[in-house]
Parts: sequence; structure tokens; C-alpha cells
Amino acid sequence: LLSLLLPSRLMTAKAGSGIQESTSRDVSGKNQYNAQDWTEKVRTVIMMGNMDSEKGVTLFTDEPEPPLTKHCEPFEYVFMAEKVNCLYDTRYLAKEGNPGKAETTQIIGFSDGRLVDFESIPFWCDMFIGPSYLDEKNPAWCPTLQMEIQFKSKIQNTQQILTHFLVPHIINSRYDVDGQIWDMNGKLLALTRHQCLIVPWSKNSMVARKNKI
Repeated sequence: LLSLLLPSRLMTAKAGSGIQESTSRDVSGKNQYNAQDWTEKVRTVIMMGNMDSEKGVTLFTDEPEPPLTKHCEPFEYVFMAEKVNCLYDTRYLAKEGNPGKAETTQIIGFSDGRLVDFESIPFWCDMFIGPSYLDEKNPAWCPTLQMEIQFKSKIQNTQQILTHFLVPHIINSRYDVDGQIWDMNGKLLALTRHQCLIVPWSKNSMVARKNKI
């Protein structure tokens, strides 16, 4: 299926003990997909429905409420800053003598003014400051082990959304993230849940890799 959907240059095929780029994938059937030819990088499970036609049971019992935004102020991310405009609740950021809180509340949208659409929701579900950034003295990065997205409502024309993410605990450098995505009218658009790992940034550096050899 991926060989039919993805451009050929996005796929990689094994060549002996190494990996080479596949540029001649023929979707006409001459070069059929063979699972042994590919290295699995990401596994995706997709369950689909139709929000226009489905009329299932709807009951709100303990619905999450949009967070307050009165403390949000202009904020620039250290990554992807050129792609987004953001108003961020900075009360939870680390300050001298205060480790902060692993919670994110923000009003955010694309810097070029394009609309937030269905396809961009996974991006917004992953656009937050993880707890590793709370301690600037020991920089780290947070690879995502698992990410789940549940779409709750159709998205109307909007250039900004309200997002909230909370990390309830960190255990052995592993943590969960619970997140909600709303439109600016308070309608819940999506829920997300992550499982992440905190890794010292030094493990990404060339010096660290050379020291391990």
C-alpha cells in the first residue's frame, strides 16, 4: 500500500548490508511490493469513519474544558519558530530556582496565515514543549515512542487553535502526554496521547558517538 501512496524517493530499499534509495518504483505491477525489501521505521494503525453521515450516541459526562488564555503572551519556539505564530502561557516555564511545570497552554497557528485543516492536526498534536526542556542545565530531547490521535469534530475555517498538553509524571525517563485541541470557540477538535522517552542531548552529538566506539 505504501508503495502506491508514497513518492518513490521517500521509500528506501535494502541493498546488501546497507540501505539505498529506491527511485524506480513502478506502480503498474512490474515491481511489486515485497516486505523483505523494506526497513520498517514507523507503524501506523488508522481507523476511519464519516463525520458527515454518522449519527451515533453522543453524551458529554466529564468533558475537558478549554484552559484560560488570559496569561498567554507572544512566544517564540526554539524549533519551528519560523513556521508558527504562538501565544504561550509562560507561567509554567522554568525560571531560576523553579523547575516549572510540564504543562503547555497556547494559542497557535501557521505564520503564513494558512488555515488550520484536518491534515495539519497531527502536527499541532506534536507541537508542544516537553518536560526535558524544563531543565536548561541538562538539555535533552524527547523521541516519541507512540502517538495516538482521536478526531472529535470537523474543523471550520480558522487560522488559530487552542491547545493544552499535560505530563502527569515521569518514571525512569519515560512519560505520557495528554493533549486536547480546540478551536477558538471552545469546540473540541481532537484528543492526543503520547508515550515519550527523555534522552540526554549528548547522545545525539558526534563527540558522544565517537566516545562510544
